[in-house]
Amino acid sequence: MYPFARSAEILIARSRSNLGLETVDLYYLHNVETQLTQVDRVVFEKRLARAIEALEEEAEAGHVAAWGIATWDGLRVPSEHPEHLSIAAVREAAEKVAGERHHFRAVQLPFNLAMAQAAVYRSQATKNGRQPALLAARDERLAAFGSASILQGRLGMAELPDEIAAAFPGLATSAQRALQFARSAEGMTGALVGVSSPEHAAENFELSRHSPAPPERVLSLFQ
Repeated sequence: MYPFARSAEILIARSRSNLGLETVDLYYLHNVETQLTQVDRVVFEKRLARAIEALEEEAEAGHVAAWGIATWDGLRVPSEHPEHLSIAAVREAAEKVAGERHHFRAVQLPFNLAMAQAAVYRSQATKNGRQPALLAARDERLAAFGSASILQGRLGMAELPDEIAAAFPGLATSAQRALQFARSAEGMTGALVGVSSPEHAAENFELSRHSPAPPERVLSLFQ
């Protein structure tokens, strides 16, 4: 086993132990695009391939059910940006390692009222032309998870514009409206949010009583 694979095995074993799980459902490579500020793309692609090899070994061993990439800028920025990541290229790298039986299943990227690029900016080249990251993920049959759904709590404390309340009626708080926006975008699997108190948890879980809004309502806020 390569040293890198051995390191991955140790880290995943630690995660499994901490969580009390035999198998981690979804294991992310975190913010891999930041390496592109330190190394060129050739080196980056070699490192990514080694990481994929290690994850696929762990998947075959039953320690990981699926893996994905959790990003900040990489999937939202234009192709000429130094930290740009191509969803299709990651999928191709996974296929080179494990063929069509690879375990690349998900992407994570920020999406909220202040950072809506994943739904409105065509950052990704796909077989259907340039698409926003959420639609590109859907084309690749990947789950897409939005992070920073209420912008580290700031949107929950903000006085949101009247058009936001009108777009998402029946909700009582700014945090609920911000979460409803984040979970309703086309191609979004789920909007991630943390909680700091039982009251915050109850506020967030109240959304379970409401269906996501029509995706076109999200886009209408940017037209």
